[in-house]
Amino acid sequence: MPIDSPYSGGRTAWSSTVTVQGQNIPARYWYDGEHVHNAKEDAAEVALKHLNGSSPSSPATSRSGW
Repeated sequence: MPIDSPYSGGRTAWSSTVTVQGQNIPARYWYDGEHVHNAKEDAAEVALKHLNGSSPSSPATSRSGW
């Protein structure tokens, strides 16, 4: 999973993309450096739901404890 970061000064945000069968599937959100692992998990979740034919939900409803 590649990690992307558009640096625009100040804070840096990170996202991730998963490639499945030649199709790039990006994470839904951008994360700060301390939570870059969430970008990887988010991209993987989007890809899994894409493969299963369902649309991903927001993190507030799909992850407990938020």
